[in-house]
Amino acid sequence: MPAEFRPDRRTTLASALALGLGGVLPGAPWIRRRRVGPPDLLLLVGDDIGWPDLEGDTPMPAFERLRERALVFRNTFSQPTGSPTAYTILSGRYPRRDGLAPPLGRWDYYGKAAGELPRVTISPKLLALPRLLKSRGYSTALFGKWNLGAPDPSPQLRSRTPMRAGFQNWQAGVPTNVDEGGGSGYEDWVRVEDGTERRETRHQTLVLRDAFLSWWKSAPAPRFAMVSFQAAHAPFHRTPDELLSIPFQDIKQPASELELGGFLRMKAGRRWPDRKRYLGMVQSFTKVASELIEATGDAVTLVTTDNGTPGRVAPVGRNQTRLKGTCYEGGIHVPLLALGPDIAPGERTTLSSSVDLFATLIELAGLDPAETSGVDSRSLVGAFGADDVAPRAFVYAESAAERVLRTASAKLRISEDGEELFRLGPGGHERRHPTSIEDPKLHAQLRASLHSLFPTR
Repeated sequence: MPAEFRPDRRTTLASALALGLGGVLPGAPWIRRRRVGPPDLLLLVGDDIGWPDLEGDTPMPAFERLRERALVFRNTFSQPTGSPTAYTILSGRYPRRDGLAPPLGRWDYYGKAAGELPRVTISPKLLALPRLLKSRGYSTALFGKWNLGAPDPSPQLRSRTPMRAGFQNWQAGVPTNVDEGGGSGYEDWVRVEDGTERRETRHQTLVLRDAFLSWWKSAPAPRFAMVSFQAAHAPFHRTPDELLSIPFQDIKQPASELELGGFLRMKAGRRWPDRKRYLGMVQSFTKVASELIEATGDAVTLVTTDNGTPGRVAPVGRNQTRLKGTCYEGGIHVPLLALGPDIAPGERTTLSSSVDLFATLIELAGLDPAETSGVDSRSLVGAFGADDVAPRAFVYAESAAERVLRTASAKLRISEDGEELFRLGPGGHERRHPTSIEDPKLHAQLRASLHSLFPTR
């Protein structure tokens, strides 16, 4: 059963102000310890991991330990692939607002992968988060994947793109994926270190972990680090034992799949080897995330992922056409955990979006989100204490094939084939209305909300 939210009664605005929190906005009443200046901030982003991968048949002990200590946001939604989600986090804006969205049906517009951002170089000016935190006095660093637009053909420029956006360091860097740009996988990849590239044969997740730990020990406070994991993105491989929470041989095919008959059992058997490797990679993300959190002391940490499960490694029974790359629940419903010495463990069901991480981090740093360009982002800091934030009316997501507006109980999906209206049941189950005639008022409301977000030109 979900953990009941347990607020700490000491987290009042009066006590926060009495502590003399300097530049921290009074909008952060959850802070109760004496803190000089802004807190250290850590953002951990896993790759291609949805809620069902963390709560399925395979034990995830590192994640369970994290969840026990965290404030868990159960209704957070991303974009359907990694690049657009990264853009929302760093800019506080939906990509469409800045002309980075294709017309429906233009699958080739995004280059080789439907749903990715256009293969163009994105102006660093649009990625305001690291630059704003740097202006606040933060040491800023990115570890791992960049994956925002096409890598510049010049290695000298490609290796410094995040630094042009405000990150002072980019270490254990991967411009796109480990098997691209000259690499072949997690143990053969092109590594970026603060503007220089070299071939690396040590496992990328281990390099990522060690680079972060070294930087964190030496960087002046306050510190902001974004750790963008390659795991659990393809290529699917056998994860080194030191990155696993349980022995690899103990990752077992679920009994429910072994009990299937005929074609379904054969299908599950064919898919299992890659899924087993994938689940090991999910474990590596949760285990290293836990290690990084332990090493950062009193840092405020946000843990999330960029989109849902890839269809290739989904268990039998899940619709492969409604996972990563789509705006169905399986493609955009992602975990979000907040941890810190002043954040009470518990659970929130408030509707939220990956775009909200921008304003959340901005407010934690003592800046006013309303004075930034992150117009689509809403801070979640108010949910860290006894109170909650005012609920979002909706979240928005899109791919090259569809646009979706989702409320707490309904979803409007627009594609080349027309419009679909869904009622959302327990667990986000999507129950489709055959036509909007069954609920014309709801359809009109969602249509109006979408128009208010992006007026038709």
